Order: sequence, then C-alpha cells, then structure tokens
Amino acid sequence: MDSDTTAYADTNQMAPNQKISRRLSMDAGDVAGDALLLLNHDGAVQLADLLTAVTGVGPGTSLADKVIQVQTALSANHVADACSGLNALINELKAQSGRSIPPGVASSLIGDATRIRAVLGC
Repeated sequence: MDSDTTAYADTNQMAPNQKISRRLSMDAGDVAGDALLLLNHDGAVQLADLLTAVTGVGPGTSLADKVIQVQTALSANHVADACSGLNALINELKAQSGRSIPPGVASSLIGDATRIRAVLGC
C-alpha cells in the first residue's frame, strides 16, 4: 500500500447491522499494526456486547467470567489467549445447552462468540 492509502475492515464475518463505517488512513509501514488495532477495537466492542448478553445466563457467573478473561487478554494484545478463552466459552455453552441454558439462547451466544473469533482471526 502506498502512503496515505485508505484501508477498509473486512466485514464479511460480521452481522449485517454491525458494519464499520469509519476508514483509516495509514502509512505503508503502519498497515499491520493499525489493522490489528482496528480488529482488536472492533472485537473489544463486540466482547462488551457479549458480556452484557451472557450476564445472568446459566449457572453462576462462569460465562461472564470467561468473557472478562477474554477482554483482559485482548486488551493486553494476547490474541491467542483471547481465542482460547472464546473456545472455552463456546465449549461451556455447548455443554450447558438444553440443561441450564435454553438451546436458542446458547445457539445465539455461540454465534456471537464464533463471529468474534473470526474478527480476531482465531
């Protein structure tokens, strides 16, 4: 990319109502770092929404605790740890689906976590 090139986020993995309307202008040397910051920011916004959605769902605070751990990892730029935490969340949702979490709720939350994994590049 040339200096002052405009880059757009890939929205193919996002829900239709979650398009990114901003664009970034970046120097060629900053493309990778700035793109990662954009993805992490978008992932952070979606994680905040996921935390709201899982709070009070299922037994105890296990789901919310996992999302908080993912948020902490992402804020420290530990994307692999964030991906691992999202896997753990998905596994718990699958295990509790039809038990302590209604299947429709579990399925929706799994879809949200899976979309965030795609945004983060897991």
